[in-house]
Amino acid sequence: MQMTSKQQKQEVKYWYQILLKSPTRQHAYKLFTRFQQLFFLFIILLIYLIYCCLPSV
Repeated sequence: MQMTSKQQKQEVKYWYQILLKSPTRQHAYKLFTRFQQLFFLFIILLIYLIYCCLPSV
């Protein structure tokens, strides 16, 4: 099913309106903060691994 650009714009508007509604926005924010935490942990792990591997190089 091919969507026209007009339909796509309506779709984007629809999702944007959903995101603007308070509970959904809070949910998205929670997801975002969780993602941020995971990303932060990943970076720490990466730095830790690099730090551990450097002396052996």
